[in-house]
Amino acid sequence: MVITIEDKLNIFYKIVLEKEKEESLKVLNEIEEKNKATLDKHRERLFKVKDDIIEKSIKNGELKKDELISQEIVEARKRIFTKKEGLLDDLILSLEKKAKDFVNSEEYSQYLLDGIGRVLKDIEDEAIIIYLKNEDRLGLSGSIAKVGIEIGKKISFENANEDIIGGFIVSDIDKKYLIDESFKGKIEENKYLIGEELYSTLGKAGDILD
Repeated sequence: MVITIEDKLNIFYKIVLEKEKEESLKVLNEIEEKNKATLDKHRERLFKVKDDIIEKSIKNGELKKDELISQEIVEARKRIFTKKEGLLDDLILSLEKKAKDFVNSEEYSQYLLDGIGRVLKDIEDEAIIIYLKNEDRLGLSGSIAKVGIEIGKKISFENANEDIIGGFIVSDIDKKYLIDESFKGKIEENKYLIGEELYSTLGKAGDILD
């Protein structure tokens, strides 16, 4: 069989073309693999960014939710505290009203005389000052002076500087000490205990202010 120049060229082209085809396919495969790897990395990065955004949004949402809950708790506690303070103020006013009602009762005069006599017996000073509300000083100073004489005390009287509601305050002549037996003083002195008892009672009742 005679191989012509044309046949040789065809064979040559075929070999070259096949080789080029193989090389081309190889290059294409490499490019495709690189593109696939690049796309996979890009896709992975996008998913990560998306997940980060979602996670961040969730965290921000949870933080905002926690902040709102904390704020609501603080506001609720403020409201409860304000209501309790209001109840305490109402209770103090109620006690003051009851004290004023007692001052206007028939029993008050004897209560005052007995209280002064009891305190005077515990005082060593012979000369003392008793502070009274003006009405008591005008109406009861004579009876109080008699109580003092029986115990061996010389009593001088002064008006209390503030509204003591009722009761009395005792001091020595030099005013080195004060014994406050006024109704106003007793209420103020026990205000903390009254409030503590009130809050404790509310707590035992399941805190009706919630």
